[in-house]
This record gives sequence, C-alpha cells and structure tokens, in this order.
Amino acid sequence: MIPEVNDTMVERLRQCLADRIPADHIRYGTPGRSLPTVSILCTGFTPGEASIGSAGVKKERVEETCTLKGGATNLKLSVNPVEAPVRVESSAGPVDPSLFKVNLSAGAVSFYAPLAKTATDLTLSYNIDRSVAERRVLTLNLQYRIIVAAKSIDDVNGSTIAIVREFAFNPDENSGKPIETVRFIRCDAGAEEAADRYMSTLAFEVAASLEHEIEFGPLDRFAISREKLPG
Repeated sequence: MIPEVNDTMVERLRQCLADRIPADHIRYGTPGRSLPTVSILCTGFTPGEASIGSAGVKKERVEETCTLKGGATNLKLSVNPVEAPVRVESSAGPVDPSLFKVNLSAGAVSFYAPLAKTATDLTLSYNIDRSVAERRVLTLNLQYRIIVAAKSIDDVNGSTIAIVREFAFNPDENSGKPIETVRFIRCDAGAEEAADRYMSTLAFEVAASLEHEIEFGPLDRFAISREKLPG
C-alpha cells in the first residue's frame, strides 16, 4: 500500500528470520512456491489524525505603501518586522530615522511629530520571517497480513514465534521511519494446506505517518518589490 512501510516491514522480517529463511523467500505480495517462504500484504487502512505546520522560515525584505493622514503620527504595518531597520520614504525622499520610532512586536511606526498637515503617501521597507513551506502530516492505521509457509509444522511454528517476538516485543523499533508502532493482533497457526505444505497467518496493525511539503513563493499579498536577504 505504502512502499516505504512495506519495505521496512519486509526488511524487519528478513532480519528476524535470517537464520531460518533465505532473504529472497521473504517478500511483499502473494506467498512464493519455494519453501520455506514468508509473504506480507497490506489488506487495508483507516485514516488517523492530520496536522499542518511550518517546514521552515527565511528572512525576506518587503515593501508596502500607505497613506499617513494629515496630522497623524502612527502607522500599522501589514506584517510585524523581525528586526531593525525599518526604512520610510516619502515623495521628497527618505525620512530621517530620528523622526520616528518602530515597535517591532506591535508592527507599528510612530512619528514624533506629524510629517505634514495633509495626507502623505509613504513607502516602508522592512524584514519579515516568511514560511518557505507547509508540512502536512497524515497518520494511518494499516492492517497487514503475514503468511508463513514451510514443509513442516515445526518450521512454521518456529518462524511464527520469531515474527511475533520481533514485532510484539519491539513495537517502536522503526518509530518515525515512517512507522510509528506495530501492534500484534492475532495468529492462526499450524493450518495444513497440503501434505507437504503447512501455513500460519498473522495479523498486525501498523501506525504510520505520511509527510508532504508544499513550498511557498515570496509574499505577494501586499508586497510591491522585494529583496531576498543572504542566508
């Protein structure tokens, strides 16, 4: 069902059965004809929790234009700057930084005195932290069936017990790879299929997580121009 989970489960089976069954006799899919053999198959899954988070941020310089009303002294920026300086420019040129102060946490610019009696168009440039990608995580509960087949009931039972010990006693062995836990459900052991072929069937539930990242481009909601910062 999910190649990364399938491959991890097959590898764990090959490791725990290394002294019992050849590696090429342990595979994902239907049981092989050459005995002994072990096959594993995902028979279904149910969705679990989903989450969305940031996959990292970087600094980006943005510009926005606004109009300062005549006699007004305060401006609210669209996004809070992450660091100084904040550059303010009017049609007459750059505004002297000594004429205003910046509250980074509030994203506000306050002038010590009105710049003009009439409305003034200003361009402000500053650095922000921008998410570069969104990480989406979906957890799944997958049902797996493992079939063990061999020429003798003793060989079947021995391999079956080895598998149960591997997954039941080490449920978190592959945590985050993308398997979180493996839970042993049941075993139907020792069923005779033919005179020279014995089988057992084991059921496991695997909790796994899938991650997907969506990259974001530069902010365009209010930016007129931008300059990427080093690093």
